[in-house]
Amino acid sequence: MKPMPKHSADDAARRQRAEDYLKQQPPQPGSKAGASKSEADTQRLLHELQIRQIELEMQNEELQQATAKAELEREKFSDLYDFAPEGYLTLNPEGFISEVNLTCAKLLEIERSRLLQRRFGLFVAATDRPAFNRFLKNVFAEKTRESCDVSLLREGKPAVAVRMEAVMANSGRECRALVRDITELKRAEADRLILSKLESTGILAGGIAHDFNNILTAILGYSDLLIGQVDERQWMYKHLTEIRKAAAFAASTTHQLLACSRSHPRFLRAPQINESVNSRQKMHQRVNEEHTQNTTESNA
Repeated sequence: MKPMPKHSADDAARRQRAEDYLKQQPPQPGSKAGASKSEADTQRLLHELQIRQIELEMQNEELQQATAKAELEREKFSDLYDFAPEGYLTLNPEGFISEVNLTCAKLLEIERSRLLQRRFGLFVAATDRPAFNRFLKNVFAEKTRESCDVSLLREGKPAVAVRMEAVMANSGRECRALVRDITELKRAEADRLILSKLESTGILAGGIAHDFNNILTAILGYSDLLIGQVDERQWMYKHLTEIRKAAAFAASTTHQLLACSRSHPRFLRAPQINESVNSRQKMHQRVNEEHTQNTTESNA
């Protein structure tokens, strides 16, 4: 006699529910308490068939519930996958697209149905294809998360800069890839680079203007001193006046450079008026001392 097959805990519980359900049913017509042995065997077989029928009905109901639950979960996953804020796609080792979400299709400005079973490399800019091919090869060779930045071609629109990240699936026959639009990030990096260059130019201009202003302070100081010691009728007076005008014009240009450098917190500040006055006074004093000394030596 063959041994009875082993039942799982779920099967045993289901059979117990079936038997309980059958006990609650009214007796079948024709069943008698004093039935013969043959009739008793028939009744046992009928009872067993009824139990199996109830079990199958229970299994069918459980299967329908599980199917409905799986369908609901699939719809939820489909919504999350299709309407995710970033692009997702599945690639095989040759780069053919087997799955792609709506966000990625919208990023490429092409219908999703037209993307399936096509090489993703066809949408990569020619200059970036070698980098993309290395990226895809490393994903399947290294079995680790890889990333690369490429430009994607779009129909009738400018190329879009994206960052791709991918990892090989457990099957080893495909990889899951994420595609993120980094156009704004690239633009922000370019703006930061321009701002950095402007700041460096401002610092350089401030330093040059500061040093140049010191030189002009000396020229203006000596010009004022000499103009004060020369008679207006002398030919030298006119030349000294022209020198002072040129120095004053150069000073105004220097102050414009200093104004440009003030946009950066590290700019070199321009000398204040008091500093310029003090410098000129010291210069006048030094020139007077030299003039007195030269006069004394000449008289001697």
